[in-house]
Amino acid sequence: MIHVWNICHHCGMSPIVGPCFRCETCPLGPEIDLCSRCYHGYQEGRVPHPTEAVSMDLAKQAHVFVRSEGVPREACEPWLHIRCPETAPPSVLRGFLVRPEFRYGRQSSFGGYGFIARHGEHVILLTALHVMDEIMKRLGVDTTARNTRYTGEELPSLVESVQLYDVLQDRWMLHELGAAAPMLALPNARTADEEPYAWRDIAAFRVPAQTSLNAAPLAAEEPQVGDPVWLAGHMPDRTRTRRAVCVDRTPNSFIFRYDEAKAIPPHSSGAPILDRYGHVVGINTGLGKFAGHDMGHANPLSSIRAHLAEALFVYPKPRGPAMRGKASSSAIPSASSSASFPASPSNSRPTGSP
Repeated sequence: MIHVWNICHHCGMSPIVGPCFRCETCPLGPEIDLCSRCYHGYQEGRVPHPTEAVSMDLAKQAHVFVRSEGVPREACEPWLHIRCPETAPPSVLRGFLVRPEFRYGRQSSFGGYGFIARHGEHVILLTALHVMDEIMKRLGVDTTARNTRYTGEELPSLVESVQLYDVLQDRWMLHELGAAAPMLALPNARTADEEPYAWRDIAAFRVPAQTSLNAAPLAAEEPQVGDPVWLAGHMPDRTRTRRAVCVDRTPNSFIFRYDEAKAIPPHSSGAPILDRYGHVVGINTGLGKFAGHDMGHANPLSSIRAHLAEALFVYPKPRGPAMRGKASSSAIPSASSSASFPASPSNSRPTGSP
């Protein structure tokens, strides 16, 4: 049994073979998984955990691990036999890709990537919800499926705004592009679903009219197996895209195999997945490796549209702040037919962060 989407943060085994142990105390990211051997070393005090990347307040807590068994290797082998067409990459304009700084009270936290999308008449900042996991753990907001009382309003009531920086710049912190607010209440957004089922891993903010930002439209159609797609980001070779091919797609998952032999930028969760026209077909949510190939998974276009339809058209008006960890006084009902979501997978474990 293997874990395509998990890398042991101590010995580097990728993919992890055999049982995988994932820390539920640390923020979701690439430094929370241990293989069986390293986990037992951690129990014996020989393997350090958490890493230095974890904030001091979380490092002092008792760290809880969850074991998972993985999937048969044979289930992933068809992904290797799908050819990627030779196609020119789409253009990526400045002001489309951003690095978000989420501000709450007197504190702030940076996320991996975000991007500016147009949905009808609305301009929206989109990213993956799990890039805000450090904030959620600090503030005690549980966005996992285990918390059946989560309404989608708790986090927006605490995150005041997002400052946006030009991530394509080497010294991006010196290049502010503007801000986005408020955060949209997405009742069906969640973290910690089993990888690669990332259809609930989404966060969205309204973007006011700003000339320094460039929005890309959501694509009209989903990519099909065999279609080329591109991860957009500030690549280590200073290009702005990396080509991949769609190898599997379901209503709640979108898996692709990277085709170009070049590095992926670190912390690329929340970056857009684009089609050949530069239109958005997904939100990057995970990175893995199988048979020597880099793999990725994303929140698919159909679920992005459903989340936004629910927030912008089903419940377009703010419903007031919700108490942390408690449902608001007027609970949000199920989405109407204008926002259709797939059934959740029966197993649940955290979605990872590249």
